[in-house]
Amino acid sequence: MKTRSHPEDVAEDLRERARRGDLTLGKAELKRIAAILDKLSYRCAEAYQVVGDLANSAGVFGHRPVMKALDLLSDPLRRGDILPFKTPNDQAQIACDRRPVTAKAAAKTSRKKRRR
Repeated sequence: MKTRSHPEDVAEDLRERARRGDLTLGKAELKRIAAILDKLSYRCAEAYQVVGDLANSAGVFGHRPVMKALDLLSDPLRRGDILPFKTPNDQAQIACDRRPVTAKAAAKTSRKKRRR
């Protein structure tokens, strides 16, 4: 394995070696992978603290998208995505931007559905 510092590069090297069938890892390589995983785990824990503090300061700590992000930072291998992330302010703005459906437009839509 080439000595690269970024986890993405290490993962890319491992995928390439797996594709070629070269799956033997030396002790030094395993230690390096373990060190990368430890560092990523530590960074997720730090990010958890930062996000929690910022969310608390913004008054959105208990909101669903924030809690989902914190859950995924605390258990990064859990299924799910943090993005798209919409704050309560974003959600309120989206609701305001939507045009209200008029009764006339709703009637046209329901007539089209009945004809099918």
